[in-house]
Amino acid sequence: MRRLLAFALTALCGAAADAASADLPGLLSAEDAAFVAPLLAAPGAQAPANRVLTDMRAGLALFRAGRLAGAEALLADAQSIIDTIYANNPQAQQARSNFIPEKTKDFKGDPYERAMVGYYLGVIDLIHGAYDNARASFRYALLQDGMSASETYQSDMPLMQYLVGWTYWCEGSGSSAAEEFKLAEQMSPGLTAPRPGQTQITLIETGRAPRKVASGE
Repeated sequence: MRRLLAFALTALCGAAADAASADLPGLLSAEDAAFVAPLLAAPGAQAPANRVLTDMRAGLALFRAGRLAGAEALLADAQSIIDTIYANNPQAQQARSNFIPEKTKDFKGDPYERAMVGYYLGVIDLIHGAYDNARASFRYALLQDGMSASETYQSDMPLMQYLVGWTYWCEGSGSSAAEEFKLAEQMSPGLTAPRPGQTQITLIETGRAPRKVASGE
Protein backbone atom coordinates (compact mmCIF):
# COMPACT_ATOMS: atom_id res chain seq x y z
CA MET A 1 0.00 0.00 0.00
CA ARG A 2 1.30 3.48 -0.84
CA ARG A 3 2.46 5.26 2.31
CA LEU A 4 1.31 8.83 2.61
CA LEU A 5 3.02 11.83 4.13
CA ALA A 6 1.37 14.80 5.76
CA PHE A 7 3.38 17.69 7.13
CA ALA A 8 3.07 21.02 8.88
CA LEU A 9 5.86 23.60 8.76
CA THR A 10 6.15 26.45 11.24
CA ALA A 11 9.82 27.52 11.36
CA LEU A 12 12.63 28.63 9.08
CA CYS A 13 15.92 26.73 8.98
CA GLY A 14 17.75 29.42 10.93
CA ALA A 15 20.02 30.87 8.23
CA ALA A 16 20.21 34.67 8.28
CA ALA A 17 22.13 36.80 5.81
CA ASP A 18 21.77 38.54 2.48
CA ALA A 19 20.30 36.77 -0.53
CA ALA A 20 22.45 35.50 -3.36
CA SER A 21 23.27 34.81 -6.95
CA ALA A 22 21.47 36.48 -9.81
CA ASP A 23 21.26 33.40 -12.04
CA LEU A 24 19.05 31.40 -9.67
CA PRO A 25 15.83 32.38 -11.49
CA GLY A 26 17.12 30.29 -14.40
CA LEU A 27 16.56 27.19 -12.28
CA LEU A 28 12.89 28.00 -11.74
CA SER A 29 9.68 28.26 -13.68
CA ALA A 30 8.47 31.80 -14.33
CA GLU A 31 5.81 31.39 -11.65
CA ASP A 32 8.24 30.13 -9.01
CA ALA A 33 10.79 32.82 -9.87
CA ALA A 34 8.10 35.47 -9.41
CA PHE A 35 7.07 33.94 -6.08
CA VAL A 36 10.57 34.28 -4.59
CA ALA A 37 11.51 37.46 -6.47
CA PRO A 38 11.73 39.54 -3.24
CA LEU A 39 14.29 37.10 -1.83
CA LEU A 40 16.30 36.99 -5.05
CA ALA A 41 16.27 40.79 -5.32
CA ALA A 42 17.23 41.51 -1.69
CA PRO A 43 20.44 43.42 -0.85
CA GLY A 44 23.42 41.27 -1.76
CA ALA A 45 21.51 39.35 -4.41
CA GLN A 46 24.41 39.67 -6.84
CA ALA A 47 26.92 38.09 -4.45
CA PRO A 48 27.91 34.57 -5.58
CA ALA A 49 29.30 33.93 -2.09
CA ASN A 50 25.73 33.85 -0.76
CA ARG A 51 24.30 31.43 -3.32
CA VAL A 52 23.85 28.51 -0.92
CA LEU A 53 22.08 30.74 1.58
CA THR A 54 19.66 32.04 -1.01
CA ASP A 55 19.08 28.50 -2.27
CA MET A 56 18.16 27.53 1.29
CA ARG A 57 15.91 30.50 2.01
CA ALA A 58 14.12 30.61 -1.34
CA GLY A 59 13.92 26.84 -1.53
CA LEU A 60 12.25 26.66 1.87
CA ALA A 61 9.82 29.45 0.94
CA LEU A 62 8.80 27.49 -2.15
CA PHE A 63 8.51 24.28 -0.14
CA ARG A 64 6.25 25.87 2.43
CA ALA A 65 4.06 27.17 -0.38
CA GLY A 66 3.76 23.69 -1.87
CA ARG A 67 5.84 24.61 -4.92
CA LEU A 68 7.89 21.44 -4.74
CA ALA A 69 9.53 21.50 -8.17
CA GLY A 70 11.08 24.91 -7.52
CA ALA A 71 12.06 23.98 -3.99
CA GLU A 72 13.75 20.83 -5.19
CA ALA A 73 15.67 22.70 -7.90
CA LEU A 74 17.10 25.25 -5.46
CA LEU A 75 17.86 22.79 -2.68
CA ALA A 76 19.58 20.44 -5.12
CA ASP A 77 21.66 23.41 -6.30
CA ALA A 78 22.64 24.12 -2.70
CA GLN A 79 23.57 20.48 -2.18
CA SER A 80 25.82 20.43 -5.23
CA ILE A 81 27.74 23.48 -3.97
CA ILE A 82 27.97 22.18 -0.40
CA ASP A 83 29.46 18.96 -1.73
CA THR A 84 32.48 20.82 -3.08
CA ILE A 85 33.64 21.01 0.55
CA TYR A 86 31.47 18.67 2.59
CA ALA A 87 31.11 15.53 0.48
CA ASN A 88 32.33 12.19 1.79
CA ASN A 89 35.17 11.72 -0.70
CA PRO A 90 38.95 12.30 -0.79
CA GLN A 91 38.72 15.46 -2.90
CA ALA A 92 36.37 17.14 -0.44
CA GLN A 93 38.41 15.92 2.52
CA GLN A 94 41.50 17.54 1.03
CA ALA A 95 39.56 20.77 0.49
CA ARG A 96 38.35 20.76 4.11
CA SER A 97 41.89 20.41 5.38
CA ASN A 98 42.59 23.90 4.01
CA PHE A 99 39.16 25.37 4.68
CA ILE A 100 38.35 27.57 7.69
CA PRO A 101 34.66 28.61 7.60
CA GLU A 102 35.18 31.75 9.66
CA LYS A 103 37.74 33.04 7.16
CA THR A 104 35.85 32.45 3.94
CA LYS A 105 33.17 34.68 2.46
CA ASP A 106 31.32 31.80 0.82
CA PHE A 107 28.36 30.64 2.88
CA LYS A 108 28.09 26.84 3.11
CA GLY A 109 26.13 26.64 6.37
CA ASP A 110 26.70 25.06 9.74
CA PRO A 111 26.26 21.28 10.01
CA TYR A 112 22.59 21.43 11.01
CA GLU A 113 21.82 23.88 8.19
CA ARG A 114 23.43 21.61 5.61
CA ALA A 115 21.56 18.68 7.16
CA MET A 116 18.26 20.49 6.65
CA VAL A 117 18.95 20.68 2.90
CA GLY A 118 18.99 16.90 2.88
CA TYR A 119 15.91 16.78 5.09
CA TYR A 120 13.74 18.91 2.81
CA LEU A 121 14.96 17.12 -0.31
CA GLY A 122 14.11 13.84 1.40
CA VAL A 123 10.62 15.00 2.34
CA ILE A 124 9.99 16.06 -1.26
CA ASP A 125 11.06 12.62 -2.42
CA LEU A 126 8.75 11.03 0.16
CA ILE A 127 5.84 13.05 -1.14
CA HIS A 128 6.64 11.79 -4.63
CA GLY A 129 7.02 8.21 -3.43
CA ALA A 130 10.70 8.10 -4.48
CA TYR A 131 11.85 6.14 -1.44
CA ASP A 132 15.39 5.34 -2.63
CA ASN A 133 16.07 9.01 -3.28
CA ALA A 134 14.47 10.01 0.01
CA ARG A 135 16.63 7.54 1.88
CA ALA A 136 19.77 8.92 0.21
CA SER A 137 18.76 12.46 1.18
CA PHE A 138 18.15 11.56 4.83
CA ARG A 139 21.49 9.74 4.96
CA TYR A 140 23.05 12.85 3.45
CA ALA A 141 21.51 14.85 6.29
CA LEU A 142 23.01 12.47 8.84
CA LEU A 143 26.42 12.85 7.20
CA GLN A 144 26.27 16.64 7.13
CA ASP A 145 25.08 16.88 10.73
CA GLY A 146 28.22 15.11 11.89
CA MET A 147 30.72 16.91 9.65
CA SER A 148 32.62 20.08 10.49
CA ALA A 149 35.29 21.80 8.41
CA SER A 150 38.13 19.46 9.35
CA GLU A 151 36.58 16.75 11.54
CA THR A 152 33.73 14.28 11.50
CA TYR A 153 31.55 13.60 14.54
CA GLN A 154 28.70 11.26 15.30
CA SER A 155 25.39 12.59 14.03
CA ASP A 156 22.76 13.33 16.68
CA MET A 157 19.62 13.97 14.62
CA PRO A 158 17.33 11.04 15.44
CA LEU A 159 14.60 12.29 13.11
CA MET A 160 16.83 11.72 10.09
CA GLN A 161 17.59 8.19 11.26
CA TYR A 162 13.90 7.56 11.84
CA LEU A 163 13.01 8.78 8.36
CA VAL A 164 15.58 6.44 6.85
CA GLY A 165 13.63 3.68 8.60
CA TRP A 166 10.36 5.12 7.29
CA THR A 167 11.57 4.83 3.68
CA TYR A 168 12.18 1.13 4.25
CA TRP A 169 8.80 0.84 5.99
CA CYS A 170 7.09 2.39 2.99
CA GLU A 171 8.77 -0.16 0.73
CA GLY A 172 7.67 -3.04 2.93
CA SER A 173 11.25 -3.88 4.01
CA GLY A 174 10.37 -4.65 7.61
CA SER A 175 13.74 -5.96 8.81
CA SER A 176 15.70 -3.01 7.39
CA ALA A 177 13.14 -0.59 8.79
CA ALA A 178 13.37 -2.18 12.24
CA GLU A 179 17.15 -1.73 12.29
CA GLU A 180 16.88 1.96 11.45
CA PHE A 181 14.07 2.57 13.94
CA LYS A 182 16.16 0.91 16.64
CA LEU A 183 19.07 3.25 15.92
CA ALA A 184 16.72 6.24 16.06
CA GLU A 185 15.31 5.05 19.39
CA GLN A 186 18.84 4.75 20.78
CA MET A 187 19.38 8.42 19.93
CA SER A 188 15.99 9.46 21.31
CA PRO A 189 14.26 6.89 23.56
CA GLY A 190 10.90 8.58 23.07
CA LEU A 191 10.74 7.46 19.44
CA THR A 192 8.87 4.27 18.64
CA ALA A 193 8.51 2.26 15.47
CA PRO A 194 5.23 2.58 13.57
CA ARG A 195 2.46 0.11 14.29
CA PRO A 196 1.59 -2.61 11.77
CA GLY A 197 -0.65 -1.10 9.13
CA GLN A 198 0.40 2.50 9.83
CA THR A 199 0.63 4.34 6.52
CA GLN A 200 0.98 8.01 7.47
CA ILE A 201 3.59 10.09 9.24
CA THR A 202 3.07 13.70 10.25
CA LEU A 203 6.09 16.00 10.62
CA ILE A 204 5.62 19.18 12.66
CA GLU A 205 8.45 21.69 13.11
CA THR A 206 8.45 23.61 16.39
CA GLY A 207 10.85 25.65 18.47
CA ARG A 208 14.00 27.48 17.44
CA ALA A 209 17.02 26.47 15.42
CA PRO A 210 20.34 25.75 17.18
CA ARG A 211 22.48 28.77 18.05
CA LYS A 212 26.16 29.44 18.70
CA VAL A 213 27.48 30.75 22.00
CA ALA A 214 30.93 32.00 22.95
CA SER A 215 32.95 29.79 25.27
CA GLY A 216 36.46 30.13 26.70
CA GLU A 217 39.03 32.54 25.40
